Amino acid sequence: MKKPDVIVAALNGTRRNQLFIHTTESFDEQGKFAYDLMKTYACAAVPDGETSTGNVNLRMVTPAEAVEHVMTVTRLFFEEIDKAGWTIKYPGYAEMEATETNEPSSPGFRR
Repeated sequence: MKKPDVIVAALNGTRRNQLFIHTTESFDEQGKFAYDLMKTYACAAVPDGETSTGNVNLRMVTPAEAVEHVMTVTRLFFEEIDKAGWTIKYPGYAEMEATETNEPSSPGFRR
């Protein structure tokens, strides 16, 4: 993801400068889900053998393991949501424009 543009500008002709952050990229729903999951899973511990006293030895997941796990969970989650029919399909802009109408009772796209 690219870093956002930072803009310093004076508003309404005032002498006070304001700082604006203009993002040019953002996550979609799957990206947001994966991002939120990664915030939790990136610092997870997994079993790694036993200690000399017989207790479970733990280690932190590697960054590659964390990314692979999060991507797999995200992909499977959204595939299952789609299979279950729990998504709503919306028409694209071109399809809405093709059904444009001025009739108040029509479900078509209105400007």
